Amino acid sequence: MGRLALILVLGLTLSASAQPVIGSAAPNFTLNLAGGGGSVTLANWIGDVVYINFLGATCPDCIADGFLSEEVYDMFAANENLHVIGIDVWNLPSVFVNTTFRANSGITYPLLITGRATGIAYNMEVEPVPSTQDVEHRGHVIIDQQGVIRYYARYNPFGVEQQQEIIALLNTLLDPCANLPQLDPPREATLRMNDDGSDIKLSWQPVPCATHYLVYRSLTGDWDDAEMLGETCDFAFPVHPTENELAIYRIVAQRQATP
Repeated sequence: MGRLALILVLGLTLSASAQPVIGSAAPNFTLNLAGGGGSVTLANWIGDVVYINFLGATCPDCIADGFLSEEVYDMFAANENLHVIGIDVWNLPSVFVNTTFRANSGITYPLLITGRATGIAYNMEVEPVPSTQDVEHRGHVIIDQQGVIRYYARYNPFGVEQQQEIIALLNTLLDPCANLPQLDPPREATLRMNDDGSDIKLSWQPVPCATHYLVYRSLTGDWDDAEMLGETCDFAFPVHPTENELAIYRIVAQRQATP
């Protein structure tokens, strides 16, 4: 599976004729839901992740590979911070999109209609007639919590490899801690005494993504012989140094082990 290039650039604007790129601001849109029930405005989802499947509702390939995007939807359906939508760029009637296409593709997530102009803004092929060229009218876009495009691709066809790329990126966006190779150690660990002099604590700054910390002490600096004082989820740990003791402390940040 190829690696995704993730580039974060805020504040860019996009004309209807320019091709969106990873790192550019996603063009806003307001489209009606197929079958009624209101409309969707992209700007209202700032703060959440959005996955868009651009499709032609009579396109045989769009119907055939609908289950791939539906599998992604099912995988993340419980996550309230992700919105998955399909946009018909062929401006077909709402009843057709919401019945025939939905039934044949197996898609259950919301479908939006009259999306031709939106398809153009995202530089998707929107011509509703068969072409003599192998045009890629299908596209998949992922927009992050800041409204920035983090994934943009047009497919013909859309396959398992692309699906796995999308799943990997969604995992990263929805759980930034999931794919970190390692955690940085806490910085500026210091010994502090309670105001009443009752206890001395080793304190440190929290580490992003850490779920707990291991605290070690060495009297000689030889960590092979270090004593593990204990495990904590707090940012302070009580210690009891003896008078004139020269001790070196180490705090190791860890994540909860994956079953």
